[in-house]
Parts: sequence; structure tokens; C-alpha cells
Amino acid sequence: MQAVVDTLKEHGIESLEVEEDSYVRVDVPCSEGDERDCHELIVDIEAWLAEKNLPFVAQEVDGRIVIRPPAS
Repeated sequence: MQAVVDTLKEHGIESLEVEEDSYVRVDVPCSEGDERDCHELIVDIEAWLAEKNLPFVAQEVDGRIVIRPPAS
């Protein structure tokens, strides 16, 4: 997941690696009031992940974007 955090940092996006129940994800805070809303940000994140060939899924959950492995 460090590659995801590094990729986001390269694009000026702060994120947090979270481990819970032996499962690791990356959380990216966002909201409609931010400079970039969640929808705009998730589109960019998906493009960056694809560009780096990182096999992760990004989805919006409770005012943040969660990036996780596809099977979790």
C-alpha cells in the first residue's frame, strides 16, 4: 500500500494507511466543500492507479475515498 500512498503524494494528495482486522487500506479525506470534491478526486485516483499498474479499487465511503485490494 505504500506505493499507493507514494503515488498520491506525488500528486499532492495526503492519505493515510489504515490497518484493521489484518486488512490494510488507504484513506483519502474528501468532501463536496473541498477544493476537489470526492467524485473528481476518485476519477483522478483511478487514473493514477492505472498509470502505475497498481491493482487497487477506489470507492467513496462516508466522506472519504477508500483504496483497497479488489477482493477485500
